Amino acid sequence: MRRKIPPISALLCFEAAARSGSFAQGARAMNLSQSAFSRQIQGLEAQTGQTLFKRERQRVQLTGAGEMLLQELAPQLEALEATFYRLRTRDNPYGALNIGTYPTLGSRWLMPHLARLAQDQPRLTVNTITYLDNA
Repeated sequence: MRRKIPPISALLCFEAAARSGSFAQGARAMNLSQSAFSRQIQGLEAQTGQTLFKRERQRVQLTGAGEMLLQELAPQLEALEATFYRLRTRDNPYGALNIGTYPTLGSRWLMPHLARLAQDQPRLTVNTITYLDNA
């Protein structure tokens, strides 16, 4: 049986736009062109039959339907991500380190330290998540 849910790529694009408040920033976060990113959002809106964003100049704002979707979707995406982290490290007797960080801290401080950690502990699995906002 095929599930009647939108493609995960569309859901991830929605979350990126919702958290950043911008299709341009969301597209950069997803490594997509703005037009490809916008098509993902349009497809999601078509499939749900709901307008998820109010488009205003260079910014976007969630509609009521968009707010509801984000509140319901965010914990489910986090749970799915955690499932895959556990799967990736399932047979690793050396363990895993899961780190969530903001972009500036991650790029300026964390990554140099992680490089040293990887040299010292080559069998340790390190997973990082970059947060786009304070939500």
